[in-house]
Amino acid sequence: MKKKGFVLMETVTVVLVISVALLAIFSSYNKILNKLRAENKYDTTDYIYRTHFVRKLLKEKSFSNGTYSFKDAASTTKPTDLLNYVSSIKDVFNIKKIYLLKNVNSLTKEKLKNFDGYMIDYIRKLDVNDNDVILVVEYKGPTIKDKMSNDISETFIASLKWE
Repeated sequence: MKKKGFVLMETVTVVLVISVALLAIFSSYNKILNKLRAENKYDTTDYIYRTHFVRKLLKEKSFSNGTYSFKDAASTTKPTDLLNYVSSIKDVFNIKKIYLLKNVNSLTKEKLKNFDGYMIDYIRKLDVNDNDVILVVEYKGPTIKDKMSNDISETFIASLKWE
């Protein structure tokens, strides 16, 4: 009478196939998590709210009393940093830069070269109409340590329409 069952080689093969499948699943899952962590630095709820407050402050202080003209801010060839107009909250919210951008979809390479690389990626991902004016605020996030024990400040970006 013959007994039917797994032999040692068959068992090793099954374990190897399952291990490879689990490794592939874990690898793709880890890539998805890393991508989500990287994208989480843009347009988080906290920073959108901060940007709303900055927009409100800019409208009340700088633009209402005529000290700064919107036309100058949105139509220059170089990005105009509006940081000195909100100097009172610069340190409170850890603001790095503030920009007003118009015609985001038609920005040329010449205009984009004045921005940092991550800001260019963010601007290209914006889904806005051609005539929309966008307030983009770049924040300094919490300081983290990299593998070489250097302190690195993360960058967070949020934007709102200038309405």
